Amino acid sequence: MSQTIGYLLASLHRAQHQGDKTLNVSTLDLKEVLAELQSIKTREEMKCSGGALVGWADPVKVREMREGKRFYLTVRRKKSEHFSKQVCASAAQLADPTLTDIPADAGGYQ
Repeated sequence: MSQTIGYLLASLHRAQHQGDKTLNVSTLDLKEVLAELQSIKTREEMKCSGGALVGWADPVKVREMREGKRFYLTVRRKKSEHFSKQVCASAAQLADPTLTDIPADAGGYQ
């Protein structure tokens, strides 16, 4: 890939130096460069500032959840038209390790 980019950059500089307004690029070279750009874009989208990517959620429902109108959120593994908001995992630090002990009769609530 870097050879293709180097070749295209050299061709671009040569054309600019000669005063050319156009540059002919092979469709194979263009295809390779565009595929790499798409790969970089996908990797950037997958990065999460808070932790690992869990999946994708509906942005409207995320907003409703933040406003207290919803109590759960559906998360999907693949991005789609409706599920376009990233959901990232984060590790919460507990102040007291005994807080993780849940009595058997608590039903999951404290």
